[in-house]
Amino acid sequence: MPLFKGVGLQGDRLAVRIGYEGTEPPQIVKRPVSPHELRFAVAINAGQPQVAGGYYFNRALLGLLQDCLLEAGIHVVIDDIAAEPRAGAILPEEERGALQLFEDYALVTESCEKVGRMTTWHFDVGVSSSFYSNAIILDMILARDILPRLRLCLTRRCASLGVPLAEFPASDHPV
Repeated sequence: MPLFKGVGLQGDRLAVRIGYEGTEPPQIVKRPVSPHELRFAVAINAGQPQVAGGYYFNRALLGLLQDCLLEAGIHVVIDDIAAEPRAGAILPEEERGALQLFEDYALVTESCEKVGRMTTWHFDVGVSSSFYSNAIILDMILARDILPRLRLCLTRRCASLGVPLAEFPASDHPV
């Protein structure tokens, strides 16, 4: 069995959705969204037929998303740490590809201004949604003006790496 690192597995693909589908868990739907923000979800496919067991979270795809956030001027930090600023303290930025599941993150600018938040999650049981099924979800609430830069970067990077990127329709408000 050969070793593999990076992107290029048969199951490597991303999907994006602005807004909601209606099958999201209550804790996701209940998060407040101001008129100047929107929900942007990225699904990283974890169904990998080439991998023994058929399921693998390819963190290289997570790194790709973090690269695009950085290109858009956004840094990812642990939300609990960002929520308690104090004089002289530092704010550690999360490493590329090292975000943890079921964690809350703050999305901040270089000057540490909070411009959004992100939760990482997946369904523990089967779901009928093709967007959420077999996927790790990076669920963001972010300032509307960030989205065009983020989407452009994702489109360019996915195309250059041969990673399929699908856009799913959604509504502005939870169903």
